[in-house]
Amino acid sequence: MHYDLLDCTERAQGKPTSIIDRLLKFQDRKVLEYSMTLINALANECLGRSYVLQKANLVENLVQILQDETGDTPLRQNCLGALQKFSLRRKPQTIMIQLDLIKWISSVLRNIDQLTEYSIEYATALLMNLSLREAGRDKCEAPDIQLLNVLNDLVEHENL
Repeated sequence: MHYDLLDCTERAQGKPTSIIDRLLKFQDRKVLEYSMTLINALANECLGRSYVLQKANLVENLVQILQDETGDTPLRQNCLGALQKFSLRRKPQTIMIQLDLIKWISSVLRNIDQLTEYSIEYATALLMNLSLREAGRDKCEAPDIQLLNVLNDLVEHENL
């Protein structure tokens, strides 16, 4: 972090493509999965979140990866975990709400039996964090999301 290995700081913003951009757009699936695992691990710590969130458009890129991924894969799980940890901060929360992540979470949680425990826990935690904001609560009230049905299914699920 002190040497800005991933080109996240403002000094690196002028570069045409930073290392983190290249890693997240790499064609090799394993490189993308390992890169997402690294970002998720960095997001565990306050200092790590502060470092990687300096990268412009990181949250938008992660939301895009999350929405493009079909199935409950390790890539999607790590992306979901990182976004949940980033949602502890106000600016990333706002971005996620604006990108309709609440709607995506609701659609994913409708198929709760096809999700791992990790995905269920992090998706519900992310939903909770985003719904703490007024804009998030407004999104939750949208009739097409049918969040009440999803929450009812969550209450009845065997996962404590």
